[in-house]
Amino acid sequence: MKSKKILSFFCILLSMIFIAETVSFEDVVIIASAETVEREIVEIGSVEDFSSFVEKCSLDAWSKGKKIVLKKDIDLSNSPNIMVPYFAGEFDGNGFVIRNLVIKSKDSYCGLFSKTTEDAIIKNLKVEATIKPSGDPFDVGGIVGKNNGTISACEFKGVVEGYNYVGQIVGYNGKSGIISHCKSYGKLAGKYYSGGIAGANAGSILECSNKTYVNIEYRDSTVGVEDIKLDQIMAGMMKPCHLCSWLQRFLYQ
Repeated sequence: MKSKKILSFFCILLSMIFIAETVSFEDVVIIASAETVEREIVEIGSVEDFSSFVEKCSLDAWSKGKKIVLKKDIDLSNSPNIMVPYFAGEFDGNGFVIRNLVIKSKDSYCGLFSKTTEDAIIKNLKVEATIKPSGDPFDVGGIVGKNNGTISACEFKGVVEGYNYVGQIVGYNGKSGIISHCKSYGKLAGKYYSGGIAGANAGSILECSNKTYVNIEYRDSTVGVEDIKLDQIMAGMMKPCHLCSWLQRFLYQ
C-alpha cells in the first residue's frame, strides 16, 4: 500500500512538471484573451457623428462595451457647449484633433468628457479648446471634468478656467483614475486645487508633461486659445508649473 502511494505521488509530480514545460506564459495570455469580449466599434468621421455620439451618451449604459474610433479631425466651431455627459467605453482618437471646442455654459463636471467610469479608456486624442464655464464651477478639465478611468497619450492645448479642481487634462482625478503619457499646453486659472495636468489627484499620474502657465489668483477673460503660441511655450517663455501639480497631489492625499 505504501509503495502504491509513493508511485501515485511521483506520477502526479511528473504530470505537473510536464504541464509546466508545455504551457508557456504566452499560452496563458492567449487563453485569457480568448475570454475577453470584443467591443462594438462605432466610427466618428464628422461633426454630425460626434453630436450623435454625445446625445447617445446621455444614457449611462450606452457607451459601455463600445469602442469609439475617431476617423478624422473634428471642428466644433459651430457646436458650442457640447460635452460628452457620461462615458464608460473606449475612445481612440487615432492621433486626430478635436478643435475649436468652446464651453461657457454654467456647468460643473466640465470638459470634452464630463464624467468617466472606472472602465473608461480615452487614448491617442488631441483637443484644442477654450473651457470657461460661468459661475463657480468645480471639476473643470480640458479633456475630462471628473475622471475615474484611464487617459493615455492625449494632448490638450488651450485655456481652462474654473473655481475648484481645475486642470488642463482633468479637473479631478479619482482613486481609480490613471493619467499617463499626456501633455498639456496653454493657460489655466482657478481659485482652489488648480494644476497643469490635474487640479486634484487621488489616483495616478504617470510620465506626463506639463507646459501650462498656471495662475491661481487672476483670471484674464480676454485670453483665448488663439492667443497661445506653442513655439513660445516650448522655448520656455511660459514657465511650466511641475511644482504646483506635485504639491497639490501631495497635500490632497
